Amino acid sequence: MARPIRVQLFREDREDETWFTTISYWPDIESMTAFTKGEPTKVHHLDRDAELLIELPERIEIHRILIDDQSSADRE
Repeated sequence: MARPIRVQLFREDREDETWFTTISYWPDIESMTAFTKGEPTKVHHLDRDAELLIELPERIEIHRILIDDQSSADRE
């Protein structure tokens, strides 16, 4: 089964709510298509999303990485 090569979960605590952002890294669109069994831009909600989320996401954003300079942390 196709799987992402990396996943990051970010959390932002606001005054009255908490927001989460998930970023997954894939080798290519074909891997994403295999994982979703169809269209990688279609939202696949989990069973409890409507209960736990303030709003349900309507779309998936797909971005290409243009610069991946992980060595910048070593420069400090």
